[in-house]
Amino acid sequence: MMWFGTEAGLARFDGRRMQTITDTQMPQGRVLSLLTDASGALWVGTDNGAAHILNGRVDAIKEVQGQTINAIIEPEAGRLLLASEQGMVYECHTNGPFQIKQLLDKPLESADRDHPGALPLTSLTIANSKLLVG
Repeated sequence: MMWFGTEAGLARFDGRRMQTITDTQMPQGRVLSLLTDASGALWVGTDNGAAHILNGRVDAIKEVQGQTINAIIEPEAGRLLLASEQGMVYECHTNGPFQIKQLLDKPLESADRDHPGALPLTSLTIANSKLLVG
């Protein structure tokens, strides 16, 4: 099975047909990031939040509802990081019940005087044991 993030939401291809995912727990909008974690669960970042899909069950991540999730990484099994268009980074521990917290006290602000406000975060990576945010 292959998953596709589209302008209209999440879709999957089973080898014969394409099917749009219409679950009510799936945040609406464009799909901007996809990640399959170490447990085999699919994480989906959208214009309006994120969702976790495991064994066909879709669960919205309520802590990021309304955020535009541009990037999702799993630096180690059971630990995910999510970056938002609104300048926030979230950490999610998946061993046991989900524990999601903001890593920043407030959104990162743009230093560009011509474009004030929250700094849109578009990418994440770990290098030399340090989190790098783009």
